[in-house]
Amino acid sequence: MKLLFEASILSCFNEKSFGRSGIYFVAVEILKQFALNTEYEITLFCENEYYNNLKLFAEKYYPSMPVKTKKQSVFNRFCSNKIDFLKSLRTKSILLKIPRKASVCFFKSLLVFDKAISFISDYLFFSSYDVFFSPFRKAPECILCNKKIRKFLMIHDFISAKFPPYLHMKENWMNIAWKGINKNDRYICISDNTKKDLLSLFSFVSEKQILVNYNGINERFFEGFPQQKNDEILQKYNLKSKSYMFSIGSLVEHKNLKKQIKAFAAFIKETGCPDFYYVITGPSSGYNNLLEELNIDKELHTHFKFTGYAEDDEVPVLYANALWTSFTSLYEGFGLPALEAMSSGCPLVTSNTTSLPEICMDAAVMIDPESEEEHIKAYKRLYSDSSLRDELIKKGLERSKAFTWENSVKGIMNFIDAACVES
Repeated sequence: MKLLFEASILSCFNEKSFGRSGIYFVAVEILKQFALNTEYEITLFCENEYYNNLKLFAEKYYPSMPVKTKKQSVFNRFCSNKIDFLKSLRTKSILLKIPRKASVCFFKSLLVFDKAISFISDYLFFSSYDVFFSPFRKAPECILCNKKIRKFLMIHDFISAKFPPYLHMKENWMNIAWKGINKNDRYICISDNTKKDLLSLFSFVSEKQILVNYNGINERFFEGFPQQKNDEILQKYNLKSKSYMFSIGSLVEHKNLKKQIKAFAAFIKETGCPDFYYVITGPSSGYNNLLEELNIDKELHTHFKFTGYAEDDEVPVLYANALWTSFTSLYEGFGLPALEAMSSGCPLVTSNTTSLPEICMDAAVMIDPESEEEHIKAYKRLYSDSSLRDELIKKGLERSKAFTWENSVKGIMNFIDAACVES
């Protein structure tokens, strides 16, 4: 089976940026499992602007996998700046005494013809593929309108359609991921909550088109690590085991980090814990004056440690040594950090909304993410109650066993195979 894997998001493999967040790691794990299936002849596909970086990714990790992109139009290949070209065309028209309207009309016709030739070329080239699979982005038009190719799109969430502060981003997300949703292709939702949102927003989609398939967890969270590595990482960040609360941080609004920071400050103020900290790892920008902006008392500032990005192999160590993890997002399609915490043997405080109750079940302390009071209460419980922490560790490890990438991707491959047999 010839499979075209939409891999644009993997082009950021060398960056320490927001791009290397949950969906990036999901794409990495799915491709890893797909590559083990000898029945799939995989080609990596990306949009033009990601081609060079994706080639580097493929050369490093999958040297035998070809990388393809859409054919650039002749105009785009030789003229990157349309404004300069139009100015040039106008000047030449004046010099040659060609009516300006005629030259512009000719140019527009040329553009349409050029795009049509590129589209037809791409349509014919990609027709040789049986399946287009995307972990994130919608299929390009030349593939979307090709009925011969079976198309499978993973849908992670509908946050910009469902979460009021992000409604202004809805059109952008429509263009990136949702615009191609139709009543023929297949969709892989990463939770029942995402499936529910899909059906409510796109009433023409049928249940038959949808697979609910949970993400997995990278084996590095299960495998443990040598004591020496554990000690080196704690030393690097100047931490002691069980002396901190942990979060994978992001200042995007739905991650609710500001609420967690304010609640932790109140928790420290009320309990007076002298040597207990809130360790936040993630993007390093935006935190310089954050505590002042949130009116956190200056004497409490030393209780916060912003590490910047941690290396991938450091994150399990930071989870495992935390007294608990706080992940009280306002909206999640899945909630990978919750699963990472549970599989690392770290007690978890999380939200009682969207997909998180479905993923965590009874293996976490569930709270209303909007309530600062409930945050503080949960933090106090976890700090003082060792039997609760032990119970959550046991339940979390058990719950996380259900989420392996091998089983997750097996579900996707079975879905693809079944759909292809139908056709």
